[in-house]
Amino acid sequence: MRFTAITVLTFLLATAPALGDRGQFGGQGGGRGQAGPPAAIGQAPPAPGQGGPAGGRGGAGRFGRPNGGNGGGGRGGAIDTSLIPPYGIQQGVKANDGTANCVGVGGKGIPCDCPPAIDKLATAIQAQVAGGAQFPTDYYNNSHFIAIPLWYIDFVLLTPRDGKDAPAFTGRKLADDELRDDASVVAAHGQSWKDLLTFWERVKWSIRLMLPAQRGIGWNWQVKNVPTDPYARLSCWQYVRCQLRWVVFYYVQSVAALFILGMGCVFRAERRSDELLMAVAADAIVGWSGAVWVWDRLNCAYLLAAALGVATGVTEPWEWPPLMGPLKDAWSVRQMWSATYHQACRRLLSRPPKQLASFLGLRNGSLASGYSQLFISFGISCLFHQAQMFNVTRRDMGELAFFMSQPVAIVAEDLVRWAWKKSGISGKNLHFERAVGYGWTFVWFSSSLHLYISGLVEARVIKDWLLGYKPLGTGADVGQQLLMWLRDLPKNAGK
Repeated sequence: MRFTAITVLTFLLATAPALGDRGQFGGQGGGRGQAGPPAAIGQAPPAPGQGGPAGGRGGAGRFGRPNGGNGGGGRGGAIDTSLIPPYGIQQGVKANDGTANCVGVGGKGIPCDCPPAIDKLATAIQAQVAGGAQFPTDYYNNSHFIAIPLWYIDFVLLTPRDGKDAPAFTGRKLADDELRDDASVVAAHGQSWKDLLTFWERVKWSIRLMLPAQRGIGWNWQVKNVPTDPYARLSCWQYVRCQLRWVVFYYVQSVAALFILGMGCVFRAERRSDELLMAVAADAIVGWSGAVWVWDRLNCAYLLAAALGVATGVTEPWEWPPLMGPLKDAWSVRQMWSATYHQACRRLLSRPPKQLASFLGLRNGSLASGYSQLFISFGISCLFHQAQMFNVTRRDMGELAFFMSQPVAIVAEDLVRWAWKKSGISGKNLHFERAVGYGWTFVWFSSSLHLYISGLVEARVIKDWLLGYKPLGTGADVGQQLLMWLRDLPKNAGK
């Protein structure tokens, strides 16, 4: 029982960096009275700074800055009263207690103007939002309600506490130049739960079970495709200084990505029906800039945690290998997800599908087993992200389309690779094959990333830790001016 409690506690500690990051979902006031296109699922919000017509559904207000004025409310400011559920209380039912009250829930006396008419409530909320009010929501923490049960089932119910399959901390693996002269490997004695004598030893053991990033570094269950760490053998303070420099680099790069994302959102919102090339380019800009922001944000948080963990002596440098794999390994969609992007959730997402495939009697290694595990893994990941977004918007914002299209793309590329091998010319020109693979991967994510990123933008989840929505807003302003300049070029050239 103590093993269970400590494991759950350390999972919460492991995911603590996400606790301080809260998504904001509150519309901004209308802008200049110019109608912007509505933001739909999988699309970016209307052009920042552009509101709707008076009294109508407006576009998105400027990122992070409420815009008042004579236009209508921004997204979240203009409220569709048909979406507000009924109160369940009939208005104006007089009480029989001799007072001027009306009857509320459970027969309680309430003022007769309470609850207000729905249209009056909507108008009041719209006015508050137009004045800059925002409604904080929690994008990240509710995913724990999915993760903790899965970790509990995995480590407590399905993983033995004793024996050869029990979790055991084996420590750092020796490099080739650290082996003994006779080239033999000293077998590491795995420290399992039964070897721990004190409560503090068990707490430290449990922390290491979950940190860093739940990849089993130094454990007998370490996930595959963990990158090698060029900084693992630095001294403590050399390592801390090095990682802090990378923290600054990734943070600055993430701010630049937000700036470009703001420009991309304007390009998408302002595109015309006859501008197909602009539409494709805008989708790619939104998708890739948002992906770079996610990449940098995760790296920044991870490296900061690594620096703090090593500086305090809780962990050692070798326990923090790079979170992301090298981009050169991303020569297919499968490779991008399994070798380049972070593997922090690999065990969490792979164990349940394996157990389910085994339960269904699917032979291990068969196509049916492999592809069912593939789709179930992405399904669990989709569930995580949809649960986070549901806590903000109460609806899908493109997560289903994005995450469940990934296994479809992987199956398609597997089929093409199978046909290519059957043709008999596979392997004759590896450079050509890799070039095609890189090109396909780039095209796929250029056309699919925006499905996910634009939903995060519309829900106002994407923002900087320190600067909030300012980088997005600045990028949107620059994008607006750039777009006007580009469209004026033909006119100016004809003069």
